[in-house]
Amino acid sequence: MKTEELEAIGLSKEQIQKVFELNGKDVNKFKKTESENQRLKEDNAALTKRAETAEETLKGFEGKDYESMSKELEEWKDKYKNDTEEYQRQIHDRDYNDAIQEHISGLQFTSESAKKAYIADLKAAELSMKDGKVYGLTDFLASYKESDSNAFVKEEKKPTTPEVTLTKPLGDDSKRTENKQNLRRMSYKEIVKLKQDNPEQYKQLKEGE
Repeated sequence: MKTEELEAIGLSKEQIQKVFELNGKDVNKFKKTESENQRLKEDNAALTKRAETAEETLKGFEGKDYESMSKELEEWKDKYKNDTEEYQRQIHDRDYNDAIQEHISGLQFTSESAKKAYIADLKAAELSMKDGKVYGLTDFLASYKESDSNAFVKEEKKPTTPEVTLTKPLGDDSKRTENKQNLRRMSYKEIVKLKQDNPEQYKQLKEGE
């Protein structure tokens, strides 16, 4: 879908921009769903592998004496601890990267190198994360924009146009219209009072003179 194709069917620039915005949101939703599915596959594969390792370890204890079993059990505990820490680190890194990708999807960079530099600095910052959510992104972005504002595309502010009341010189026709409108704005009692107190003015308003 290109701008030229949308212009060809008669869409305005504002409508085209809206179409791209909506399309971008749909693409981001699809990517997020795809990422979550991949995450579930990876988690399932890791849990399956750990279960298989535990099963093999238990089978290895069969027919061994207590001393040998105790020694191997301690080794297995150390290995399990190291594997668990490595697994948790991988999960953390994956979730952190996913959160960064979602974060930068709403940013506009002046170049690909600026984008890569921002991602690298954000990873190096190692912000705290809980339940897949990274905390401090807003403050990090604000601070980064202060130190390197050229990394981001500046938003163009539309000039504010002051409201101007256009007036049209009153000719004969416009004056008549104005007089009739003034008469219609008056209440019934005001019209009766005007007719009694100033019949000449009432006549002018009524006739639109």
